[in-house]
Amino acid sequence: MKKQKAFTLVELLVVIAIIALLMSILVPALRKARDQAMRAVCGNNVKNIVMGLIMYADNNRNKLPPATGGWLWDHDRNMVTAIMKPMGLRWEEACETQAEWNQRGGDIKAPDVFYCPANTTQKRNRQQCWDYHHPGGGWSNYRVLGYFFLFNNTQGNRGKSALPAGAEPWNWVSTIDVRQAAKVELITDVTMSDVDAYPVAQYPNGNFASIITGSGQGSYTGQTDTTSHLKSAKEAWGGNMGFVDGHVDWRPFNEMIRRYKTGPVNWW
Repeated sequence: MKKQKAFTLVELLVVIAIIALLMSILVPALRKARDQAMRAVCGNNVKNIVMGLIMYADNNRNKLPPATGGWLWDHDRNMVTAIMKPMGLRWEEACETQAEWNQRGGDIKAPDVFYCPANTTQKRNRQQCWDYHHPGGGWSNYRVLGYFFLFNNTQGNRGKSALPAGAEPWNWVSTIDVRQAAKVELITDVTMSDVDAYPVAQYPNGNFASIITGSGQGSYTGQTDTTSHLKSAKEAWGGNMGFVDGHVDWRPFNEMIRRYKTGPVNWW
C-alpha cells in the first residue's frame, strides 16, 4: 500500500514563519493605506466646510458667522444651520428649539461632513455630539462638531488668557477679507492633548489619546476625548488645515505648535 506524504513538523514551522513574516509586512501597509484613505475623506470634509463658510461670508459682507462655545469644536446651532444650506445639506431639518426637537421625535441624523472618520470616539458618540445633551433630557444651544473652528468668538473667551505655556499668540479672524488668505487657517482637524491629568515626565506634551478633561462635561460622560489622527498616546500624526482661500493642506504633527487651551491644549 502506497504511503501518503505528509508535512513534517519542520515544514509546518517554516510555513507558519513565512505567513507571520508576510503578515508583519502587509499589516502596516494596509494600516497606512487605511489611514491615508481616512485623511483624504477628512480633508474633503474640511474643504466642504470651508467652502460653506466662504459662501456664507459672500452673502454676509465677507463676515464669518459668530462662533460660540467653550471648546473650539462647540458651535451654535444657528451657525451650523447657516452654513449647511450653502453646503447643499438638508438644512431645513435642523432643529433649533427644544419644542421643535420634541415635535420631530428625537435626533436629526448627524451629517458625515462635520466629523472626521478617523476619530474613533466621535464615531461611537457622533449623534450625541450633534444633538448635545439630548439623550439626557436637556437642551443645549450648541453642537459638538469634529473639527476646530478658528474664527471669532462672541463670548470673548478666546484670548491670551487661554494660551498654554510656550504658545504663540493667535489672531482670531472674523472675515474672509484678510491679507494672505492662503496662509490663514480657518478649520483644522482636532489635535489636542490633556496636560493636566498625566505626569509631564511620561507625557511631555500631554496625552493625545485620552483627554480626561472632556469626560463628565461632554455628551458622553465617563468616556474620554481623543485626537482625530492619532499616532500614539504621546503623539498625533497631524491634521488637515483648511485655509481662508479655500485650499486644504495636511500638516504633520512635528510642524504643529501649542496654540490654545480650553481644558486640553489645542495644536495646529
